[in-house]
Amino acid sequence: MAGLAGAPGSALLDLCCGTGLLAGIGAQLGLDVTGVDLSPHMLAVAEAKRPGPAYLLADAAALPLPDNRFDAVAVSFALHEKPLHIAAAILGEARRVLKDDGRILVADYLASGPGRGWFTGRAIHLVERLAGQDHHACFRQYLAAGGAEPLFARAGLSGRIKRTFLHGWAGLYAVR
Repeated sequence: MAGLAGAPGSALLDLCCGTGLLAGIGAQLGLDVTGVDLSPHMLAVAEAKRPGPAYLLADAAALPLPDNRFDAVAVSFALHEKPLHIAAAILGEARRVLKDDGRILVADYLASGPGRGWFTGRAIHLVERLAGQDHHACFRQYLAAGGAEPLFARAGLSGRIKRTFLHGWAGLYAVR
């Protein structure tokens, strides 16, 4: 993450940070991290388990943060669980708060790809179904619409896969 997110002291925004895993890693690397989430419960867990980052209770689709503030913005496994218009709005906000020379990092499921593991795919689909009916509907819509790349375009961004993982079912994108 340090190479993609910048040098120690760089400002990293972790959108939809949940329990703060990524925010905590960024802080350990010496980054100035702000984690944002809409869930007070998730933020309470993040603050208890991973002190160091600043945590902000806010909607990632309508951030109360200034333009051009962050060197990097991360969105990890959050786009697939939102309605497409909200996922695109989150990316638009990431673009707005990002410095001109900054980078957005997105990790999420890939809509398709060669050599994806069958068993891993079944497990992912089961986990997404167990997350609830609305969550699963958003996941299915996200995959049917082509995954993250069409969302990038909708937000005026473009992304390149830097690596794949979860047996070809997920990717890490560098977005500009």
